[in-house]
Amino acid sequence: MAKLPEELEVRILEVREVPTPTTDEKEALEIWLTYRYGDLPPRLVRIPKAEDTAEERKKRIRADLQKALAAAPEVMKV
Repeated sequence: MAKLPEELEVRILEVREVPTPTTDEKEALEIWLTYRYGDLPPRLVRIPKAEDTAEERKKRIRADLQKALAAAPEVMKV
């Protein structure tokens, strides 16, 4: 798995609050953050609203990118 550079530039496409059901029949809010990096298709990370900070967003985006890049398809010339 390739190591990500220290600093990445991603484009935030959309941030929205989405109510999500919980097991005790209440609703919790999640932040759904859609972003794009390089030539990858748009990606989505979900963060509980109570945990939403700039640092948490960065941490979750980096973790999501690490997974996405590890699963990248093979490229070949034909």
